[in-house]
Amino acid sequence: MKSFTILTLFSMLSTGFQNNVSLTNAPEETGSSVISALKKNSIEEYSSLLPTLSEFHQIMDANGRLYGGSLTEAKREFAIQYEREFIPSVNAAFKSVIAEGNKRGINWHNIEFVRIENAGSSDQEHPVQLDIVFREKGKEYTLRIENAFIWHDQWRVTQFITLR
Repeated sequence: MKSFTILTLFSMLSTGFQNNVSLTNAPEETGSSVISALKKNSIEEYSSLLPTLSEFHQIMDANGRLYGGSLTEAKREFAIQYEREFIPSVNAAFKSVIAEGNKRGINWHNIEFVRIENAGSSDQEHPVQLDIVFREKGKEYTLRIENAFIWHDQWRVTQFITLR
């Protein structure tokens, strides 16, 4: 049986399964939500912006031909990988951003969303880099989220988040 990773599922988004209708949330709304999560030091709030296991299973269902007769087994295996690898990597990345900001003297309680850069267009079929600019004490910083994507009219973030 083939082992499919989180990145494999992200790459499946490029197969044309993407919805190309108007978004119910703009990248600015997602950026503001990411900043809110960091401001509150809330991994739960950040995690709510990630794709859920159910959404990943929907991607797998939509690309079922790639799994042949082993879709059920692949979904079961992926669920284990999601809990053992994806969720811990999200937690580690979030904590790393907080720690890096602390080293730089950022008081996370005082940050404010400024703007989004490099979000790509709303009809983007491939994951994109999402740069979220925020301010603290008059100084601007950038959070970079790699492989952000649109799923069912919603921007989704990933565990690939760094403070630039």
